[in-house]
Amino acid sequence: MTTKFGFVLMALLMVGAVFLFGCAQQTPKKNETTPQIPALNESNIIATNQTQEEQGTVTEPVIPLETKKVVLNIGFSSSASSPIGKGLDSFNVVIGRIEIHRSEGWIVASDNVITANLKAISSGRQQVSFMNTTFGTYDKIRMNVISATSVYVTTASIPGVVAGTRITQLTIPASIVELPLSLNMTNESETYSVTVTFDINQIDPATVASFDASSAAATVKTYSQCMPNCIMGCEKTNDVYKECLVSCVSDKNRDCDMNAATKCMVDCNCPNNVCNTGDQEQCKLNCLKTEKSDNSTCKMAINATCIDYCRTKPSFVSCTESCMGTC
Repeated sequence: MTTKFGFVLMALLMVGAVFLFGCAQQTPKKNETTPQIPALNESNIIATNQTQEEQGTVTEPVIPLETKKVVLNIGFSSSASSPIGKGLDSFNVVIGRIEIHRSEGWIVASDNVITANLKAISSGRQQVSFMNTTFGTYDKIRMNVISATSVYVTTASIPGVVAGTRITQLTIPASIVELPLSLNMTNESETYSVTVTFDINQIDPATVASFDASSAAATVKTYSQCMPNCIMGCEKTNDVYKECLVSCVSDKNRDCDMNAATKCMVDCNCPNNVCNTGDQEQCKLNCLKTEKSDNSTCKMAINATCIDYCRTKPSFVSCTESCMGTC
């Protein structure tokens, strides 16, 4: 009996404890909600990055290639694959605006009116524009051809008759001429050059009364490509350089010969370049044959030294600088 009463009392105590615990929990108010952790999605990431950029915490962007500058010069030249008309004194072409094209549109390279005597610049070059422009690839060049005039001096077949001058104003089939161009400027340490070369075979007034500039071609060079050509050209055409080189090589080669002879004189006991016996003379000849190879090497080295030496002379330097400045 006592045991049963103990079990009943324990059960009542447990029920009471449960009841009291439940009452202690407060029920949330009607309008309150449980705080939620915001979900991380793409819009949140973009907003966060924008905030960082506004606060200046993001590293500076790389400067676009299009904003970098490079030097470009444009010039005119002329060429003839066959002899031009006899008696041609001058052939003047007047050019207005010159533009170059890239994917973003046309850029003005020159807005001046330029007169080029194509007879005078045959195989040469006349610079018409020098500009700073942006990096990139340029695919076309166009120009406004205003006029073309040929001047011929006629010879007199009758003695005593003064020769005459014939001036011909040629017609222009198209005033705006557009030429293909392959110009990719990516190195700011170089100067890029575009040369428009006109064909002057077509200007014989006996057969042609117009000038079509669309037959011209645009070529591209950089100074790094131009420099070897200029150096070789000045070596061939600069008289002061050639005289310097001949004199230097002659003097230095004489030194090579003298050194070889002196060595053999000493080795064969021929003082003051005099051999007193046949054996000494034969010794000298054999020695010079042996020294021939070394003497040749000496002269080759001297030749290379003289080339470098004469290239430093003011005349040669000005020749190459002038060449590179126009190419």
